[in-house]
Amino acid sequence: MTEFESINHRKTAPKSRLSSPKNSISASVLQIIKDAAEINIFEKAVFSKPGDKTVKKTVLTLFYGNINNAKKEKNIEKKISVMLEIFKHDGKVFHQNSELSHLSSIIEKMMSENRQCDIITTCGICTAMVSKKGKVHISDNIRRNTVSERAVISEHNRIKNHLLSPEAPFLYPLGITDRNGRILDKRRAKYKQINRFLEMVDDVYNELPENGTLTVCDLCCGKSVLAFAVYWYLTEYRKRKTEMYGVDLKEDVINLEAEIAEKLNYRGMHFICQNVEKFVPPEKPSMILSLHACDTATDLVLALAVKYRTDVILSTPCCHHEIFHQTEKVPDELSAAFDGRSILRQKFADALTDGLRAARLEIEGYIVNTAELVDPDNTPKNVLIRAVRKRKISDEEKNALRRNYDKCCEFFGISPSLDKLI
Repeated sequence: MTEFESINHRKTAPKSRLSSPKNSISASVLQIIKDAAEINIFEKAVFSKPGDKTVKKTVLTLFYGNINNAKKEKNIEKKISVMLEIFKHDGKVFHQNSELSHLSSIIEKMMSENRQCDIITTCGICTAMVSKKGKVHISDNIRRNTVSERAVISEHNRIKNHLLSPEAPFLYPLGITDRNGRILDKRRAKYKQINRFLEMVDDVYNELPENGTLTVCDLCCGKSVLAFAVYWYLTEYRKRKTEMYGVDLKEDVINLEAEIAEKLNYRGMHFICQNVEKFVPPEKPSMILSLHACDTATDLVLALAVKYRTDVILSTPCCHHEIFHQTEKVPDELSAAFDGRSILRQKFADALTDGLRAARLEIEGYIVNTAELVDPDNTPKNVLIRAVRKRKISDEEKNALRRNYDKCCEFFGISPSLDKLI
């Protein structure tokens, strides 16, 4: 017998015999959740239209973990448990954890306090509703016979550590989730990328100005997914007043993102159709972002960030054509490794380009590190350059860094655009 089979529950009676619609719908919701969990397609249940007007909605998920003090015992087997996330209209979120054996009473309580439940699975959605007059309606669109993707029950600490909930309002209009907050199958990698990027932003948050309005620029912003995510993080998660500027040459994309920002009432988001080289931010940028700006467009963004003495730079480069073409003839010392091996030379040129970008930023007084943004299986363009302006560099140190930089460029016979732009 599985954990779900051991849960006591009432069987759903025919509607004509029902004396309490909410008791009936509770039993139906419980059974649908159990059946979906049994075949590993259950993701979450969203309870809405609550009687308590301070509550926006409540989300039920499952996780592997132990309630009470069982976690103190090292070798105890982890069991499936239940987590409720209660979203309030004032922006606060409360969590309640319970043992799986309490699932039946939890569902009954939730359906007594809410008039709608959306059971979200990897194979469709089932909506259960009770009208104001007490009429029960269940619309079941779960494709149980065509299971294409299994849901994964996470460890509890992984659930807690996500900065960005799938319920974030900008994810649906940007095509990451559906109306019910379910991450679309084809967009799961993008959702992971957004969360990882926000973790990187969170790591350097203390390097931003402590007071006043934050000015953030997303240059070569494209579809602006990260601009929306960072704006949400700063305004909703950190409660900071933020002015976000997304700049790109694609007029149709800029107009679409401006429309989405207006509908979300994100008044601090501004989208500008312009060459980033001509863009002048109204205030000194606290942070400059750039995701997959192609080839030397990344160099242009980094040069502008240096020009405006930006506090934090987060950039993921793309399409390293320039240095690749400049290294068609590698030094004799490296010819055995790279002559006639185009793929290896491309990978080498990628690493050399980003390494020199980091070195050039260090000459300007930035502390720079590079990291993988997400799993390389999700995208090959996976390197994040993170630079923080921490100190005024001495002339002696700057000259030493410059000599090493020039020596490297001379050895490979290359002339990076970033150096010329700065």
